[in-house]
Amino acid sequence: MKRSMILLMLCLFGIVGLVNVSHLYSQTKTIYVTVGTSSMGSPLYAAGNVLSQELNKSIPNMKASARVTAGSIQNIDLLTSKTIEMALGDSVTPKDAVEGIGVFAGKKDALIRGITCIWPSVIQIVVPLSVNSVGELRGKRVAIGARGSAATRYAQVALAGGGMTLADIRPEHVSYDEGKAFLQDGHISGSLHIAVPNALVMELLSSGKFKILEFSDEELKKMNAAHPEFTPFTVAPNTYQNQPKPVKVYQVPNLIITRENVDTDLIYQITKILYEKQKALAAGYKLWGAFRLEDALKGMPIPLHPGAEKFFKEKGITTRGK
Repeated sequence: MKRSMILLMLCLFGIVGLVNVSHLYSQTKTIYVTVGTSSMGSPLYAAGNVLSQELNKSIPNMKASARVTAGSIQNIDLLTSKTIEMALGDSVTPKDAVEGIGVFAGKKDALIRGITCIWPSVIQIVVPLSVNSVGELRGKRVAIGARGSAATRYAQVALAGGGMTLADIRPEHVSYDEGKAFLQDGHISGSLHIAVPNALVMELLSSGKFKILEFSDEELKKMNAAHPEFTPFTVAPNTYQNQPKPVKVYQVPNLIITRENVDTDLIYQITKILYEKQKALAAGYKLWGAFRLEDALKGMPIPLHPGAEKFFKEKGITTRGK
């Protein structure tokens, strides 16, 4: 009897030992997360870099990195192919992907999931001082972002204000950095940029040769009528050098998105870090401090990932219907 008890205890200790080893293995397994962003030099790429660094600091065995992409449209393709685990971008593109409309007609992806709404993309078109309306860009070369980015849609919205389409300009599908350089060299008549403040816009306006194109109230109404998700935004005076007056432009909400089959606990931890480490994130990139927990799901156009849903429920944020 005594010998049987000893054997039983040894077996139990062995099992416990195996469980502990297994648990230890799971704790030491490297977690890889790639964050899709946008072109090199873009605000979303800078934001993605800061987020990746914070994830690496906050989650044991995490190896997160930001990936340069063509933008929101390519990010969806990369999520669908399981090449990346998360992405930053506008709210319109994932909605189109989930519903299978627009550029995603015939290739619907119902597994794209939201994590949280963040700051909006404020769209600015920088032009020479002599250009005073979007209509004056008719027939001109305009940099509208890399192919595969949502910037093409942003340009379509601006053109709608002047009663035009992409066919009425000569679009240059280049990165934001290249757009800035082309404008400086006089090769193009306008260059589209995202986020306020924006380092590239700052550089252009500091020369005294360029300005942000302002839209009239009537143009903004036309833009909103054609594309309701885009709303007016006013760039405050002196946001940039040589910009003493407010400038009326437009904006669209941004999201962090993922796939439904990315680990629930991982997305829960990442969502938690986004809010609990917001000050640290904002120290690396200012706009990480430009959104609030209570607004996290306002305008969320796609279903939430279960991990994000768990976090927001703990915080008392209504997730019904999201």
